[in-house]
Amino acid sequence: MADAKIGLMIAIAAIQLAAMSAAPAMEPAYCEKYARTAVAQTHAAQESKCFTLSSRRWHLDRGKHYDWCLTATLPAVRKEWNGRTARLNRCTGGCPGHRCDEGW
Repeated sequence: MADAKIGLMIAIAAIQLAAMSAAPAMEPAYCEKYARTAVAQTHAAQESKCFTLSSRRWHLDRGKHYDWCLTATLPAVRKEWNGRTARLNRCTGGCPGHRCDEGW
């Protein structure tokens, strides 16, 4: 009887731990918009030539942006999106010819 209770308690604890560690998934449609915007922002940054693109934030691989977004939290996605937007605004005043801050 005691062994059965211990087994049940371990199973419940494992389920609870798995539920707590699972990050909430971002919506695919939102991540598609995020990825398209990230690429547009990178194009705008390349065209501006006012700073060096040397971080993982600035690249043209839509798939990598999309895949990262799917596994990230909403605050992390907003931090990246807003970080690119702010950097472009400081440098160029925005994204002429691009919708690089779409969605905010």
